[in-house]
Amino acid sequence: MDREFMDEELNRLATDPVFRPRGWSAREISDFRVLVQCARAARLDTDLRNSRMLRIQHDDTRNPQRARAALSSGRIITLTFKSAEGHGAVVFELLAPEMETS
Repeated sequence: MDREFMDEELNRLATDPVFRPRGWSAREISDFRVLVQCARAARLDTDLRNSRMLRIQHDDTRNPQRARAALSSGRIITLTFKSAEGHGAVVFELLAPEMETS
């Protein structure tokens, strides 16, 4: 699957091996990079959704194209799956902390 990032920080985290965002632990960075690598290897969104180690859950919005992945710290990454003509993509977005509690 193709990967897109709604946030430049997530894009840089996925592509720059030495980048460490402020406030992120080494474990969170590793968890996020594993999520991105699994997305890259996936052919379909179900390949990604069915991987238990990624802790992907349905999104609260009840939108079937959206899901959430919790990193080890509890930080939430939202995933939006797009498909066009048999080609899939996943969009990564960091859920704002104030939205995590609601």
